[in-house]
Amino acid sequence: YYKQKINGLISQADSIEVLILGSSHAAEGIDPGQFDMKAYNMAFGSQTLYYDKRLTINHLNELTSLKYVLISIDYQSLYYPHNPTRDLFYHYYYDIDYDEEFYMKEDISYFFFGFKPETSMQILSNEIEHLDDGWFSYDTTYYSSFSVEAVSKRVEHFNAIIQANLLEKQRILSDLDQFIVGLIDNEIVPIIISSPLHKSYLSLLDTGILRQNQIDIHTLCEKYDLEYWSYQDEPFEDWEYLDNSHLNRSGARRYSSMLNDNLIALSTASESTVIQKRPSVN
Repeated sequence: YYKQKINGLISQADSIEVLILGSSHAAEGIDPGQFDMKAYNMAFGSQTLYYDKRLTINHLNELTSLKYVLISIDYQSLYYPHNPTRDLFYHYYYDIDYDEEFYMKEDISYFFFGFKPETSMQILSNEIEHLDDGWFSYDTTYYSSFSVEAVSKRVEHFNAIIQANLLEKQRILSDLDQFIVGLIDNEIVPIIISSPLHKSYLSLLDTGILRQNQIDIHTLCEKYDLEYWSYQDEPFEDWEYLDNSHLNRSGARRYSSMLNDNLIALSTASESTVIQKRPSVN
């Protein structure tokens, strides 16, 4: 999937107008096919803002038609610098290293020194789905994931990540700030989004962290006059979810259509503003 995503990005780079970034919520929940403009999904499971920024910047010169970048921020995003088990994939497929990590043994043989045995077996045995503009999702719903036990376990997992990385937050915010400035300098519009969450999951999240996330995001938006489209508490039906925090194919199509409607409105408003600012010719 990493290989498909980056190869697809490179082969279509000059036509992409909307780039979708983020973790699994955006990777599975945003269907590029629902956008009027040419969209491409470069989000991935456990992908952090660190990699969102660098994979975009690395290909900015090729993305000659890029107008909008959707930056998906989740509950844990501002406290989650990287996933050590995924860093090698970014080195191998995207040529991006986390904090100057060194991969001497892995460069000799990724199969023997890089991938865990179970990963190697998956690579050898699993069928790989074809990605459409970087996107693939599922048609099912795991209703058992809505149980208090399942939700509590997932929330505890992310709360532990947040507590372990409290000191990383300012660095992550600063890196995100620089990313936003870089996009604006290249006349690309960054838009921060937050994906829908099932009510069972949202109800157990730490309200203090949710509140602080809102403050941090709104501070950035006010600083750079950015749009923030939050759908975390948007009412979706149970059958539109894959699990307690991810949309399935049906939910993704509806969510993506909503994002597209917002983009059309924003684009129309921007064009109107440009027209109004043009000097009259007598």
